[in-house]
Amino acid sequence: MPSGQVRLLARHFLWRFLDNDLISPDSDIHDTGTLVLAFLAVPSLLATALLLFTYANPFVTPYQRMLMSLPDKFMYIAWSMLVMALVTLIDWDALSLDARDYAILGPLPIASRTLLGGKLVALALFVSAVVVAVNLVPTFFFPMVCLSSGSVSLPLPLITVLMAGHAAACVGAAVFGFLAILALRGFLLLVLGPRLFRRVSLPVQFVAGLSLVVGFLDSLSLSSLRQGSALVYLSPPMWFLGIYEALTTPTMARASRELKLWRLPHDDAAARATYSGYEAVFHQLAVIAVVALAAAAVVALVLYFASHFRHASHLRHHAASQPAGGRRLRSSLARLARRLVVRDPIAQASFFFTLQTLARSARHKLYLAGCFAIGALVIYMTVAPLVVRPPAWIFQGPSVPLLSLQFVLSFFVLVGLRVVFTIPAELRANWVFRLAAGGDVRRYLAGVRRMLGICIVVPLFVAVTPVHAVLWGPRAALLHCVFGVLWALVLVEVLLLGFEKLPFTCSHVSGKGNLKVFWPIYLFAFLIYAYGFAGVEGSALRTTRGSAMLIVILLVVLAALAAYRSRLLSRRTGFVFDELPDATPVTLGL
Repeated sequence: MPSGQVRLLARHFLWRFLDNDLISPDSDIHDTGTLVLAFLAVPSLLATALLLFTYANPFVTPYQRMLMSLPDKFMYIAWSMLVMALVTLIDWDALSLDARDYAILGPLPIASRTLLGGKLVALALFVSAVVVAVNLVPTFFFPMVCLSSGSVSLPLPLITVLMAGHAAACVGAAVFGFLAILALRGFLLLVLGPRLFRRVSLPVQFVAGLSLVVGFLDSLSLSSLRQGSALVYLSPPMWFLGIYEALTTPTMARASRELKLWRLPHDDAAARATYSGYEAVFHQLAVIAVVALAAAAVVALVLYFASHFRHASHLRHHAASQPAGGRRLRSSLARLARRLVVRDPIAQASFFFTLQTLARSARHKLYLAGCFAIGALVIYMTVAPLVVRPPAWIFQGPSVPLLSLQFVLSFFVLVGLRVVFTIPAELRANWVFRLAAGGDVRRYLAGVRRMLGICIVVPLFVAVTPVHAVLWGPRAALLHCVFGVLWALVLVEVLLLGFEKLPFTCSHVSGKGNLKVFWPIYLFAFLIYAYGFAGVEGSALRTTRGSAMLIVILLVVLAALAAYRSRLLSRRTGFVFDELPDATPVTLGL
């Protein structure tokens, strides 16, 4: 295996992890990689700096600090595992050799084992870069922050032991998260084959990502450890907390013995007794962590190589082939849409182009799934307390918290679609639209709006109507669906008022949304759309007259927005295909 080829391929595959539609093809990939790693490092840096105020009390004894630090150590471990797993999910398609690799590199005089070796080296570098970015700052500074202003002063060799314990636990947790996702991917590819694997990849990525975030939020409490529950042995972050404590406890115990506790000796004795009750559990968890990490490595590598050698020779064929099933159904639906939904040929062009691009682009679907996951997470945080302890009002008809759930989800989905529309599918191919798209912008955007209304808004609200029918009855559920569809169409009109592009065809300039400046406005809009309207709807649902008045008001608002939009679009003579950055203010050197 030529080492020079492996190094060159490893560098190529490593930069492919940063291959992203949000990045301009002409941008410096080194700068992009640096920014991504810096972005991953910032949360840990801020968390470590804020913890300085927590441990600044000089009257806290060593064992008290050990008890105080348990939630923070667990948070570092869980965060390291979560970030590594999510980054691996995002780069799901780049984890192994794909059809593009075989199509471009296959004809070259490069051995198959050299290609595989380059990919494996790139994977190792990728994991190392993410691990270092997330854990470098806490590894060096958290042990010193934990001992800051304390009554104990450890020599440098003992502080080094604490740093090594932090690094071992957090790095082990991150590697376990990476191996778990790699094993899941290898298993699916091995069992399903390339064709079915491509179909299930996006749902699996979405469900896995949402489960990771929900699990992270649910696991931040150490109640299972304090209560002595057996659930502590089912939490992977808790396993690596066992490694952390098993490696660092002797050092802190030595410091406690050498310290003359002339202040608060009884408090330290009580803290020592409490912590001693956890030590046996920590040693058991440490053993589980080592075994689980070794097992994950073996299983992930076996599945990775097995799926590679089984499907490598047929990967290009399966990736390039189109599924034959469902063509008749898709053709029938397309004919129905052309006759009933979009009869204008120009509107049909934008309708089907937007829909098919969104359906076929895995990267765009992944971005949209991320927005959907945020909405689902907000819903989970709202519903979970109601399920654990149902209040009395939950069975007394529609209430604002429950009415707002579908609006929360639709807000994130529609705003996510508006953002996804600005990301090009294949920027170098937009010359086709430059030549074909005429000056009638209104007819093109009519197809885009109808695609959002017919293919996104209506199915989204109809899908949750049966649940509402069970809770509140058919009448309230039907009205809730009608209100939701009309209110979502209002949001669609607002989101597309300033839209001057054909979706997926314009170059993208990052930072145009200026979220750091306008986030209060976005938050206010979300609260008004989701919770403000839910309050209005709750009042309207009490009477038939109120419901009818609300429907009329929504129709009037839609008509007014449509008239204003038609006036705006009448002034436009063409689409924007090259987005420009915001103008730099002239400071006159002052």
